[in-house]
Amino acid sequence: MKCEVRDNCLRRYDCDWCRDYDEYVPVDRSIKSPRQLAKKEEKKKERKVKKLSNASKRGKANRRNGRKAERDIENLLKDMGLDAQRTPMSGALKAAHLIPQLKDHVSGDIRIQFKGKELIVECKRNIRSDRWYNLLDTGIVHIKGFCYGLRKDLFEYLVNGLLDGEVHDIPDSRFKLLHKYFDQDDSDMVVVTRPYHEPLFFLKEDTYKLFGGK
Repeated sequence: MKCEVRDNCLRRYDCDWCRDYDEYVPVDRSIKSPRQLAKKEEKKKERKVKKLSNASKRGKANRRNGRKAERDIENLLKDMGLDAQRTPMSGALKAAHLIPQLKDHVSGDIRIQFKGKELIVECKRNIRSDRWYNLLDTGIVHIKGFCYGLRKDLFEYLVNGLLDGEVHDIPDSRFKLLHKYFDQDDSDMVVVTRPYHEPLFFLKEDTYKLFGGK
């Protein structure tokens, strides 16, 4: 076998004992033997596999957290007296684009039957929602021309016809992500959750009025 790095090896005068470049001692360390290059490529593949595996684990964890959040919101809505049901396999079917013709039936995470109408609810877990939580701490917030935002307790008052309080009107500015949440399935309501916090409820203007909001 012809040695590809002989001229750069300190042991080039004693090659008889070298097998697959295992005795290679470089003069210039930047010049790698085929054996070293193969090992480098193998380690690169191992790192890639590990990275993909970690990404897969994170993806599975996010999906588990998302499903748990949906179950929690479904139960919360039922406890408030609403006829709420999770949409079966909505996330899986939408993500895979398997049944486009069923879009109207699988859109949204939860469906609410209310006053003869079916409302589509989208659940979103967002750990970077500090601004929205701080905003809704002020009370009932009306993002003009877009939606109403309420904390859990105020939403429950709304559902039970007990909501009474000043509405704070604010311009529809810097709510691009919230618009995206609503637009995903043309939802009537978006519920935002984060760990160790009560959920936030955002309702389209018509939905807020349907529940009796003024």
